[in-house]
Amino acid sequence: GVQTCALPIWEGDRWYVKRLLGQYGDEELARLHADGLPHESTGNLRIPSETGEPFYQDLYDGSTDHLGSHMTHVTATAMVPIRTSRGLRGVFGLAMFGRAGWTPVERTTIETVGRSLSLALDRSEQVAELARERERLAGQTEALASANEELEAFAYSVSHDLRTPVRHILGFSTLLRKSFGAELGEIGRAHV
Repeated sequence: GVQTCALPIWEGDRWYVKRLLGQYGDEELARLHADGLPHESTGNLRIPSETGEPFYQDLYDGSTDHLGSHMTHVTATAMVPIRTSRGLRGVFGLAMFGRAGWTPVERTTIETVGRSLSLALDRSEQVAELARERERLAGQTEALASANEELEAFAYSVSHDLRTPVRHILGFSTLLRKSFGAELGEIGRAHV
């Protein structure tokens, strides 16, 4: 059966295995994966990432990845691209030791798992984006509340500070109308 299940992630121009279930089967291969595999020369990962389609090798060809003697224990591989609404996120890869070929049921199962991983990762990214957006909106709401408090304080201060001068103007206007009302004329009375 399947001996290794990995989730390589493409960063820059290299593939890095972020999650691995099983074993590499070769110490040097584990080191090579830790250092990152070059995108251009690692066909098992490059092909599905570029085509967007699963890539199966019923009989693993070592020249695909240029890993030479480090992959002699691998007999078959299956690679499924993991995509989200943000694009390619990685490749779900399986390596089989000791048996060649993938049955139709195995292929369907592998592709279903790949789609499920893509959906789960997409959902996770959307939830994270929503959390960031909520945080941004909370900051804006806080800033708006602070601005409203400042505006209310300013409006109170202005209304309080202008109360006395407005009262004086009204008083002078009333006094002016009583004292000179008939002499003001039509325009003067309209302004007082």
